[in-house]
Amino acid sequence: MEVSKILVLIVAVAVVLAGAAAFFVLKNDGEKDREINLISGVNLEGSGMFIKSSVDIDTMIDTSDGVQYKPAGWGGKVFATPGTTSIQHILLKSVVEDKSKIGLKLLPYQVGTTLSSDTVYYIAPLASSADVLSSAIIDGGMSWQPQLERIISDDSGKFKLLALTNDMFPGHLCSVVAGNHSYTSAHQDETVRFVAAFVKATEWTANALANPGSDDYNKLIDIALEVIGWDDNERNRAEMERSFTVTYVFGENSSNPLSAIKRDIATYTDNLYAMGDILRSSLSDLGFDSTSAFVDKFVDDSYMKKALAANDSDLKTGKNANINVAVITGDIHQIAVHVAKALGYFSDYGLNVTFSYAVNGGVVAVALQNGDSNIGILGSPPIIINVINSELVKG
Repeated sequence: MEVSKILVLIVAVAVVLAGAAAFFVLKNDGEKDREINLISGVNLEGSGMFIKSSVDIDTMIDTSDGVQYKPAGWGGKVFATPGTTSIQHILLKSVVEDKSKIGLKLLPYQVGTTLSSDTVYYIAPLASSADVLSSAIIDGGMSWQPQLERIISDDSGKFKLLALTNDMFPGHLCSVVAGNHSYTSAHQDETVRFVAAFVKATEWTANALANPGSDDYNKLIDIALEVIGWDDNERNRAEMERSFTVTYVFGENSSNPLSAIKRDIATYTDNLYAMGDILRSSLSDLGFDSTSAFVDKFVDDSYMKKALAANDSDLKTGKNANINVAVITGDIHQIAVHVAKALGYFSDYGLNVTFSYAVNGGVVAVALQNGDSNIGILGSPPIIINVINSELVKG
């Protein structure tokens, strides 16, 4: 073989090998950094259960001292939830299967099912008020605000309020902010600015709700109506005001801002394992010897600490950046992120935030996992379930 041909062959092989090496490096990097982290709280409480107006609530619960459950009133009923990994579904499952509360089975409803008194049935996903109100099958369900308020305020009178999660699970952690680690680790400054703007909006939202009738309160209702897509009229404003059964918290303004959230995430994780059929990977499979070790890796409070310590003037000096945030459609649990955009907090900090919308938290989790969204806002259970079952956080 001529020397020139040998050189061409060697070069060609080298190019192929280099390409293969690049492929494997990229693939391995992608596999290595699939991590998703929780970086902020969002809210406590804010959902509730509704039931057909023809049902006597006294046959299902006693509210004279908290919420006490009457199992006989639950058997054979069909409930709607926004999705099987949604916080609403997990909370329903927790009370139905807990022998100290209801102690019945929770199974999916299928057409033609003979309803049994030892079972509560569910249909999921069924999230929007319009879908719920059009269903001829369900007896009730659990939904987030303001969908809950719209369901129980509908002119049809089809449903009424059974109980708020505020009463069923007082002070429970609901939604959180999660970040795709591949993005947040490479864009730490942008992530800190996002968290700082979100904290500012959360505090503004909580203050507005504490002062009904104020200019800020009315502005909050304006923003909520626009986000949800309701016309601005007297009736819709009244429904939206009643929908704010939500407590907005990002965490704590302290040296350990996410300490309470870590505690609640640990409790959720233990409870999800106790249910037996939700989490497929054990913590030991992920390389953790305890729930607290998992939570310490999963919950990253570094961005929150930096955001709380930063000066407002410093936050405005960063370079402009685009951030895609996945949120749930028709949900005011996440209103603070929309407040941050509407009031210019994101733009003040050089951030152009765009939203992608999902039907439930499970879809937000997938958008984060796939890298379609940099940051997502969703319920605590769906992100825990996705992270553990997809093994996205490892010790």
